[in-house]
Amino acid sequence: MSMNEAELKALSVRLAALADALEDRSHQAVQAVSTSSQRLDQTAHSLSQNVQWLISEATRAMGAQAHAAVTQGMQQAVDRCAQVLEQASVRATQSTQALETQHTAMQRAQKALVWRSGLALLVGAALALGTSGYVYWKSIQAARAAEFGAAIVRATQTGALTQCGDTLCVKAPQSAPRYSRNSDYVLLP
Repeated sequence: MSMNEAELKALSVRLAALADALEDRSHQAVQAVSTSSQRLDQTAHSLSQNVQWLISEATRAMGAQAHAAVTQGMQQAVDRCAQVLEQASVRATQSTQALETQHTAMQRAQKALVWRSGLALLVGAALALGTSGYVYWKSIQAARAAEFGAAIVRATQTGALTQCGDTLCVKAPQSAPRYSRNSDYVLLP
């Protein structure tokens, strides 16, 4: 099954549109992960401030005797929360890097697709040009054959060319002009 030039161009346009859509989606995904990572950092910071405030309030409300126990317990909770948030931040950063790597691979694939499409269009154009040249050459050959056939018909109609038994005869005066490459042949009017 072969594709003509218009189909190749349409396919190339569709492939380019697909590549652009994939690139846009990849950019959006990278942006979304980056935004989520920033929000996670902000939430962690806000949580840390709220916990510090809570510790401060709890400490003030309790007596001096409970202060040491509460401070130690709250610090352990804050440390655990900070560890969990740090791990989440690391995972978000890794996800962002993985998406950027995929985005780079998509851009390379898009470039390869554009080159292949251009090459396909070039080959299609070369084939179309070759076919057109061949058709033109065949048309010239057919026109020459038709001109020769018409010349024979004219010579037959005027009686200059006829059949003498099994041989063709030409009626030509002795002074008739001769073909320059072979004087055995007479040029007919």
